[in-house]
Amino acid sequence: MRLASWLLLLLSCFSAAAQEQFDHGVPIADPARPTVTNPAHIPPVGYVQFEQGALIGAETTDVDTQFSIAQTTKIALTHHVMVQVESQPWAHTQSHGFGQDDTGDLLAGLQLVLSDLKEGHDVRPTVALAYTRRIRSGSTPDLDVDGLSQGGALLASGNLFGVHYDTNFLFNQVSGGVQFGQTLAVSGNITKKYALSAEIWHFTQPDTGTDAIGTLWNGAYSIRPYLILDAGFNRGLTSTSAHWYGFAGFTYLLPHRVWRGHKPG
Repeated sequence: MRLASWLLLLLSCFSAAAQEQFDHGVPIADPARPTVTNPAHIPPVGYVQFEQGALIGAETTDVDTQFSIAQTTKIALTHHVMVQVESQPWAHTQSHGFGQDDTGDLLAGLQLVLSDLKEGHDVRPTVALAYTRRIRSGSTPDLDVDGLSQGGALLASGNLFGVHYDTNFLFNQVSGGVQFGQTLAVSGNITKKYALSAEIWHFTQPDTGTDAIGTLWNGAYSIRPYLILDAGFNRGLTSTSAHWYGFAGFTYLLPHRVWRGHKPG
């Protein structure tokens, strides 16, 4: 009952904004960071999107603190197909009094949009399937989510009761077996340039037979339609979750198509 009440209160804090891809012909970035949840909708076709950020996390079962850089590059090949590459170029970890510098895994992914959110049909969500595979192993210690060798996800995004939501159901193959995850993020514009989002997430931890649960809060500022800054924090809710994260970063959609195409009005 407490969780249901918390979610209703959370939903009441936000007003939804319709998903648009262009503003008077200028392409609009579609950030997936910094939430754990990925949106089902994808960026405009033919535009490269970069998502870059820094994260500091503290107090897990194996890690005292960790500072890391994460980077994702993605491009929509069609209105229904997107490819992306994720990397962690550098991380510094302090554990039991010792420090180490590492790189993280390199991942490649594919996202297929099965149905689009149509204007005027707010109840109907955008639904997508995603597949991710590790193409190079890193040595950075994992925090809440175990390093995957491959994984799949069902994604949905839409508007409900005047609130925009993104939710994921994840199935990852990790060293300890199969890891299951569920995420829910809600978001809304406070002004034309400022937005807030809140998220609750859960992942099983097959190695220990425990669960990691956390809640994330984030603010974003749109400098341009194609350049968005973000910052926020995450709080772990179980003893095996990282106690907290702080993060900041940006999403930049290169405002020129990689290949020629119809110019929107």
